[in-house]
Amino acid sequence: QYAQLLLLQVGVNRKNTDEPGTRYTAEQGLAEMRKFLGEAGIERGMALLKEGSGLSRSALVTPGASVQLLTYMARHRFHEAFVNALPVAGIDGTLRNRFKGTSAAGNLRAKTGSLENVDTLSGYLTTKGNDKLAFSIMLNNYRPTGQFGSGRSEIDALAVMLADFDGKVP
Repeated sequence: QYAQLLLLQVGVNRKNTDEPGTRYTAEQGLAEMRKFLGEAGIERGMALLKEGSGLSRSALVTPGASVQLLTYMARHRFHEAFVNALPVAGIDGTLRNRFKGTSAAGNLRAKTGSLENVDTLSGYLTTKGNDKLAFSIMLNNYRPTGQFGSGRSEIDALAVMLADFDGKVP
């Protein structure tokens, strides 16, 4: 609900729409979001937005779009506020009970996402080789069969592998 209200607020604040009788709609907020994503270098087909929450099954975002956004935000004037809004692995938010006792704890900051058979994790971490990474791992229509009991545990294992990487990222 809050995400949808924020989308509507973005629509209200959209420039050049203050004509008398203007109705502020989600479409105006989505237009501003698409404009921002374009400024971030994200091509239109990489992020198909339908509403503010991201819970619509017809809303689609590629891992490449997420990494491009994270890379853009690493240089953005609001970078610090953006990063501080992300949960910290093993400490708070949706990551407070994940990654405890691993190299990702206190290091990884990321946004989680889940729907039935969908698990995602996108954010930042620093490797043991001291490289700062923006990453996005998305499992869609995924049903694990091996040693892991869930898509979330598979994603967590991959994120820890990234954090444990001691080499140099090209």
